[in-house]
Amino acid sequence: MRHFTCDLCSRPVGDMERFVANIDVRPAFDPDELTEADLDSDNLEHVAKLLHEFEETGIAPVDDSKPQQFQFDLCQECRNRLVRDPLGRDTAKHLRFSNN
Repeated sequence: MRHFTCDLCSRPVGDMERFVANIDVRPAFDPDELTEADLDSDNLEHVAKLLHEFEETGIAPVDDSKPQQFQFDLCQECRNRLVRDPLGRDTAKHLRFSNN
């Protein structure tokens, strides 16, 4: 038997009460909007620069533009909260910090 826990509030969740939230983050790209500048860019020169930097530093550049996918198990209450405010904007407005 599998046991699930809400990834937000850590409450145990039964299989019939569980919701799955998938978040897919990827760079926005509209191939219909290619410009001459896009076609004129020298990709080989860019790759050569990256290889040169890697050879000098030994540190590979991080590609933040790669698509990323996340999956979360949620209880009913956390699912409702996510649907009402998917980006957490309302939650951030309610944070109050002391005047230290």
